[in-house]
Amino acid sequence: MTALKAVGVSRGYAGVGVLKELDFELKKGAFEALMGPSGCGKSTFLNLAAGLIGTDGGSITVGGEEITAMSDSAAARFRRRHIGFVFQDFNLLEEKSVRENILLPIKLDRVKIGEEVILRLDRLVSSLDLKGKLGSMPG
Repeated sequence: MTALKAVGVSRGYAGVGVLKELDFELKKGAFEALMGPSGCGKSTFLNLAAGLIGTDGGSITVGGEEITAMSDSAAARFRRRHIGFVFQDFNLLEEKSVRENILLPIKLDRVKIGEEVILRLDRLVSSLDLKGKLGSMPG
């Protein structure tokens, strides 16, 4: 089964082509490394695959859903529910605690923060050895 498929994907900036008709397929359960020199398009491809930016051409399907055909709001909802992304920058809200930052995607989906969510939060922070940091601010 395919987890991610890019077909004929192109993207440029200010008239400079960064990705030109890229074809790529990632099988479900595979572990791949995306490597290359600075400026070759690694971050651009990851931003495209997450629906953070649009393509100049081609299509990207993630988990059977064509992310390149989604509206901005649909792509944001899809990311919250299906894509885990570790950014180079933290992208945390400075005015929110670690706990509030972790729970933010759930709140955006209007999911009730009940016992099941709190148990999942506890398991997550315990596995990351962050339990004592939940009340801390990102700074």
